[in-house]
Amino acid sequence: MLWASFALTAAIDWWSVATGRPSVEQWFKPLTLTFLLAVTATGSFEPPMVQPLLLAGLAFGLIGDVLLLKTVDQFRAGLAAFLVGHLAYIAALATAGPKSTIWLLGGAATAIAVLAAARVQQLVNGVRQHQPSMVSPVLAYIGVIAAMVTLALASGRALTAVGALLFAGSDRLLAEDRFIRPIPQTRWLVHLFYHLGQAAIVAGLMT
Repeated sequence: MLWASFALTAAIDWWSVATGRPSVEQWFKPLTLTFLLAVTATGSFEPPMVQPLLLAGLAFGLIGDVLLLKTVDQFRAGLAAFLVGHLAYIAALATAGPKSTIWLLGGAATAIAVLAAARVQQLVNGVRQHQPSMVSPVLAYIGVIAAMVTLALASGRALTAVGALLFAGSDRLLAEDRFIRPIPQTRWLVHLFYHLGQAAIVAGLMT
């Protein structure tokens, strides 16, 4: 029931963004993550410490969602909330543990390749041009995302790995829209990748 509620609210949110209905989005984007929090709170995880860490990551994601709404528009505070959320995901993935050292090295190599494909230097140049004070926070954020993706890939859990890559893709599209060039026609993809990514991370870590 909770998964179905998550799916329904997520679909309404994606529709609201794709069709330009901010009054709907401002309610359904936070509501979607609220249902994912409920899914996580009632799920089973091994080791058990994974659960509160995932809940912390989702809670800070929910705070970030609210801060990034157009009616609030607190980007710097929202970035900080998502940064803390990613750190909580890193702790959860580290607690779950990598499958082996080989998987960890493979995850790191893949994460580096993903960053290269994402043209990080282009992003940094865009940040430096539009908001120079944000260069250091953005670089820190990129480093944390890379660590999260590395541990997700090293977990040996396909669903969690795909989720982390989708989550990173959502952040990349959001950053491009803000710092390089506006991409309103694909803004709904930011929400799609964001919700599916976190849902896959959670589902992949469930026992």
